[in-house]
Amino acid sequence: MLIHPGQNPEDGTYEYKPRGFYEVEYPEYPFPEVVKYTENSDGTITLTVNVVFPYAGIFKVYSHEVVVRHLEGGGVQYVSNRIIPSDENQEGIWHKPRLTPAQWEEMYGSME
Repeated sequence: MLIHPGQNPEDGTYEYKPRGFYEVEYPEYPFPEVVKYTENSDGTITLTVNVVFPYAGIFKVYSHEVVVRHLEGGGVQYVSNRIIPSDENQEGIWHKPRLTPAQWEEMYGSME
């Protein structure tokens, strides 16, 4: 199993903490626009999603594929997400990475 930064390997959860003053992102955000979908033989659905940023006048910052699965009871399970590589992909100028735990501690002290 692939473990992402900040993910608890024991149960696959992520720690929640609000963004601090030094992690504030751009005031206008891009949004997703599904432009295509494919129903896969394993029961999953692959969505092709463009990142649209009208504030900056960009109709496609980049595209990504999101794979989901319908669950009983009407839910949806997130399976995967990957950026589709392209020379036309643009920089995500609105995004500011979250602080690492050490950076958070240095800026704000312990959350405990």
